[in-house]
Amino acid sequence: MLAFTRERMMDSLSQVSTLIDMYQRRESQFIEKTVAWLIAAEESLLQIKSPLASFVAAERGKLLAASDGYINHEINPGRHSNRKTQAAMAALVLSRVESAVRNQVAHIDEKFDALREKMIQFVAVSTANGSPSYTLPAPFEPREAWLKTVWESLKVSAETANMRNYLNTALTPSDRLYLLDSFIDNLGNPQ
Repeated sequence: MLAFTRERMMDSLSQVSTLIDMYQRRESQFIEKTVAWLIAAEESLLQIKSPLASFVAAERGKLLAASDGYINHEINPGRHSNRKTQAAMAALVLSRVESAVRNQVAHIDEKFDALREKMIQFVAVSTANGSPSYTLPAPFEPREAWLKTVWESLKVSAETANMRNYLNTALTPSDRLYLLDSFIDNLGNPQ
């Protein structure tokens, strides 16, 4: 579930630079596109039951309030038009939401880093104890089925039983396969 959550959040984050480019070019659709992005991000976060969804909704509310004349203390309207003040508010809201989502991704990455170390240890010890190579048989489609086969082929010994139990308990099956897949990919593509 963490991997799925991370991917959903990364998908939302990947769209931020396009919106900022629109703001920089003073495109008239920037505010509407930002509201649409906030709605999509909120819906995505609701689907994965993330508490960030309420934060995104509240920030969207602040942006909508700007169209009703609300002026945030962080924005100095000066002699700017209402539209420019709204655009500045949209950029501010976008920045806060992006930061919150990015921080959540970083938190997920921290969790995965600790669990990745356990996965590496388990696979290394299991392989040293005679498990078949996780590169054989050659990967087949669907990859998830192949990864399940690899996971099941890793032998459990007295040395690895606790590690395997920990990984089975700490990770959902999809997250476990996600980490196993990234581990195998790193073996084939060292950086």
